[in-house]
Amino acid sequence: MTTYLIILCSAYLLSSLSTPFVQLIAVRIGALDMPGGRKIHSTITPRLGGLAVFLGFWGAIAIGVIANIKFKAAVTQPIWGLLFGSLIILFLGIYDDVYDVPAYVKFPFQVLAAVVVFHYGIRFTLLTDFIQLFSTGTVAIQLSWATSLLFTVLWITGITNAMNFVDGVDALAGGLCFIVSVTLFIVSIHFQQYFYGALYIALMGATAGFGKYNKYPATIFLGDTGSTFLGFALACISILGCHKSTALGSLLIPIVALGVPISDTAYAVFRRLALGKSIFKSDKGHIHHRLLELGYSPKEVVWIIYVVSIIFSFAVFFLINSHDEFVSLVVGSMTIGTIFIANKLKFLDMQKWESASTSDVEHASDVVGEGSSDVAGEGVDLDEHVSDETGNIDENHEDGNTSKC
Repeated sequence: MTTYLIILCSAYLLSSLSTPFVQLIAVRIGALDMPGGRKIHSTITPRLGGLAVFLGFWGAIAIGVIANIKFKAAVTQPIWGLLFGSLIILFLGIYDDVYDVPAYVKFPFQVLAAVVVFHYGIRFTLLTDFIQLFSTGTVAIQLSWATSLLFTVLWITGITNAMNFVDGVDALAGGLCFIVSVTLFIVSIHFQQYFYGALYIALMGATAGFGKYNKYPATIFLGDTGSTFLGFALACISILGCHKSTALGSLLIPIVALGVPISDTAYAVFRRLALGKSIFKSDKGHIHHRLLELGYSPKEVVWIIYVVSIIFSFAVFFLINSHDEFVSLVVGSMTIGTIFIANKLKFLDMQKWESASTSDVEHASDVVGEGSSDVAGEGVDLDEHVSDETGNIDENHEDGNTSKC
């Protein structure tokens, strides 16, 4: 427990203390989010906040390993793979926050990062037979190398982008990551996966430390650097946790815990395909857009989605404390609830989305994330706060940095 507290406090302090410096770096290298278009914030706001989260996370892990000899022994190949893969995601995110890289450029690098962690041992190896689970018992199916690679890459790239998609309101992606991390930390302790629990603790501290700057109205955004790193880390650590059990519940746990970003992304892909549109085409159909259209304020939107995520977390706790036959009830209830919410928010109204899509501008960056908050707060007046260090921000930034979707 002492080691967990050390990791939590270290991650919080490292992330919190490094954020102002990251903000200055973002200004100097041009990692700025411009107002206009689909954006609501009215001032230029730095991106790149994920760099502070990254430093907080890995710095805390290093401190935890030094403080606990047992954790040092747990740093095996998969953990090194997580570090190398997350470095690819980090540098890709930094480059994207500065230059707004097209989706077709970003996605192959995300696949590369997933292949790297697969090579180092972060992979799905077993799959439970769904039919047998609900009849005569659980049957574990050994995955072939190719099938394991496919499942692993799809899961990692999917969750990486799912977290990026929900990063549309101040503190939303970071807050969801915190809730999911708390949930999966409890699950890790339940299954006696203590080192994996430490990884979730580090994520909790890092997101909390950055959150003080990212809450509405945000003075810095996570950017693609942060939202993709959070999704990548959650995806990889959740795979590590699945290794300890072949029960379907263990595979469903990360899926249910990540229910909000997974559902939002699934609806986005379905909506665009159903309309015959490219999944590269952005729209205002994400859950935070729909809640804003219903008249909720950005703060209210964030808390509503937090509550939904917490409900998913309680479903996870039911899963880990129930027999296999109870899983079908939990899954069925969550499915019905998701469909009900989708109907209430008019996610399935294809006529609405078809008419709305004609006025939307196509942004290639949308498919691999909507990195910076598109429903952000007032941001930070850079001229006022950092002019001494960087000089005045002029209109040249408008030419070099296009708005994120």
